[in-house]
Amino acid sequence: MSGKVLLTGELGFIGSHLSRALTLTGATVFPFSKDLTRYTEVMSRIEEIGPVDTILHLGAISHPNDCQKNPDLAFQVNVGGTFNLIQALLKTRSHARFIFASTAYVYAPATQSVTISEAHPVEPQNLYAQTKRAAELLLEEYARLSHVPVSVIRIFNHSHFTQPPVYFLTSLYQGLLEMKQGKQTQVRVGNLNLNRDIGSLPDLLAGIQALIKQTPSQNGFETYNLCSGQGRNLKALANLLSRRLGIPDPKFTVDPQRVRKGEPETVVGLNDKFRTHTGWKPADLTDADLIEAFLAPI
Repeated sequence: MSGKVLLTGELGFIGSHLSRALTLTGATVFPFSKDLTRYTEVMSRIEEIGPVDTILHLGAISHPNDCQKNPDLAFQVNVGGTFNLIQALLKTRSHARFIFASTAYVYAPATQSVTISEAHPVEPQNLYAQTKRAAELLLEEYARLSHVPVSVIRIFNHSHFTQPPVYFLTSLYQGLLEMKQGKQTQVRVGNLNLNRDIGSLPDLLAGIQALIKQTPSQNGFETYNLCSGQGRNLKALANLLSRRLGIPDPKFTVDPQRVRKGEPETVVGLNDKFRTHTGWKPADLTDADLIEAFLAPI
């Protein structure tokens, strides 16, 4: 892959892995390396780098709990930072295509088992998702004003042990390690009798790279689901991970604070639109394969 890519969020979970992956395929990656909340720094960096082929905007406060704890900062970074980036691009008359990492949390909470397409109602589920949805709307207007193609990828859960322990598999992983070390006798979990869409980090990285390679849609502004499209049983994954870590009979204790009332049994994403546009296809992984991918170094 050739071309110049300006990458925000280069130190984050996805960005750090993606930067290496893009470089290995021949792209020239420019880390943003500035404070998105300061317009003068944003403008300075845009002018310093010069024209690029792709803006890949991953920079954000991306943990829902962190957003809830500091909502002002969440809006400053996730919405204000996106606005500053747009303003700088408009001023420099950039023609670079724009790819924005959003979240599946912008969709309305499911009340029954469902497969979520891009046509699913939008109703952000938490403050983090509200900031992402606000940024999406800013970018839709940017696409209209600038005639620059904007692609929004609504990312579903893709897990790896290098993630912070605030997601299902990483929280479970930390709890199991502490059990193995004798620091605790049980692992607190939510409702394990659910099926959820969980993909691998290599699939996520491959999907974003496939989007960069593909000619942008002529519609100007497009949203895509980036997901495995496969529902996985949480209890099966928990048992596989515990055995893989050498804990044959772990004690899982349901924490009421981790159980959401009325949760539907199965929620998965539909990735047909993304696959059709990019030619990307997630790997055909068994549950055991997914656990191996979760634990594998990248």
